[in-house]
Amino acid sequence: MKQLFRLLTVYDVLLAVFFLAAAAAMLLWWVNATATSGDRVVVTRNGQIIGEYPLAEDAEIELEWQGHRNLLVIQDHRAYMKEANCPDGYCLRQGPVSRRRETIVCLPAKLAVTVTGDGKGDIDAVSR
Repeated sequence: MKQLFRLLTVYDVLLAVFFLAAAAAMLLWWVNATATSGDRVVVTRNGQIIGEYPLAEDAEIELEWQGHRNLLVIQDHRAYMKEANCPDGYCLRQGPVSRRRETIVCLPAKLAVTVTGDGKGDIDAVSR
């Protein structure tokens, strides 16, 4: 094993790092290129659907449950949590969502906002 490390040079290590960075960049590009925009958001609480709203129409939706209050805003084909009285405020920092399968979660309110779409017009891997 020591002989293998003696054969490696600084350039070998730099070459390996370059290939790993290139692979990571291609993976990130592929993930962004294949993500498609959604056309609506589905709001669930405890796994039960409590609302479904189109992303094409601007709206402010108040969601209240057992003392928890959240204000979901849909604007410019994106949805984000504008206000929440939960102690951690994590749902406020998650930012806007607009692509299918992106989700905003508020654990204290047991609330999830997920972007969905009908999938029509999407290009699959075979037709590319």
